Amino acid sequence: DASDYPRGTPENPIDRRALVAKFSALVGDRFGPEFAARSVVATSHLVSRSNLSETFGTLFAVSQLAV
Repeated sequence: DASDYPRGTPENPIDRRALVAKFSALVGDRFGPEFAARSVVATSHLVSRSNLSETFGTLFAVSQLAV
């Protein structure tokens, strides 16, 4: 039974919608909902990117992170 395993394991996978919702809630609480949304967009296409430094450079350059 899938409930015997933690969510996110191969035996009990988490769907993308639930994962994005959890990520957005956790990151949004700390860094703001706009940064959370940009992060989801930036990371959703990593496989097709040839220049990751450009992807993440743009993401962090426009944010005002309160560390």
